[in-house]
Amino acid sequence: MNKLILKIILMTAVYLVLMLGLKMFTKDKEKLRQTYSITTVLYIVNLIFMFF
Repeated sequence: MNKLILKIILMTAVYLVLMLGLKMFTKDKEKLRQTYSITTVLYIVNLIFMFF
């Protein structure tokens, strides 16, 4: 159970760093929104897979 919690914390950290990095380097707002939605979907799918 502890490994699962560590994985979730690690994944959340990676996700947040990605989002901050994208925000700093992307000037195009539309592209930023598309990337955000793709990354968020991937993050949620990943979380779901961890529990099965």
